[in-house]
Amino acid sequence: MAALEKMPGHPRLYRRKSTLYHRAAIPRDISETYPKSEETFSLRTNEHGEAVRRVRIAAVGVDQRFGKHRQWLATARSAPLDELPEDQINLMKKAYVHYLLDEDDEVRLEGFMEQEDRSTTFGGLSIFEAVDEALKDTRGMFEERSETVDAMREGTAAG
Repeated sequence: MAALEKMPGHPRLYRRKSTLYHRAAIPRDISETYPKSEETFSLRTNEHGEAVRRVRIAAVGVDQRFGKHRQWLATARSAPLDELPEDQINLMKKAYVHYLLDEDDEVRLEGFMEQEDRSTTFGGLSIFEAVDEALKDTRGMFEERSETVDAMREGTAAG
C-alpha cells in the first residue's frame, strides 16, 4: 500500500495516489484505551477543493468521537454514586411518564382490544353480542321485579 502524502489546505488532509484522505493521530490522553492507533479514511474524492471541505466536516466528527471516548473514560474511572442527584431523578420521572403516554397512545390508536380478542366467542356469541344478551336478561329481571313489587303493593293495600 502506498504511503500517505501530506497535502496543503488542512492539517489532516493526506493523499494516496489520486484519492484524498482524512488522517488524525489519536490524542495521547486516550491513546491507551482507544481501539485504533490513528483515524484514517478516504474522503471519496480526488478534487482538492472538495477534499478540503469534506476534511473539515470529517475532522469535527472525529473530534466528537474523541470527546465521547474521553467522557466514557471519565465515567468509567469515577466512583459509583451512592445516591442519584435530584435533577437526574426528575429527568427519569419525566422520561418514564413520556414512555407511559407513548404506550397509551399506541394502545388507543390500535384499539383497546386486539383483533383476535374481538372475535372471541362467549357461548357462540361475539363479545358485543354477549353483552347485548346480558343487558336483555337484566331488562327481563327488572320487569319481573316490577310486577312483583306491584303485586305486593296491591296485596298490602287490600290488607
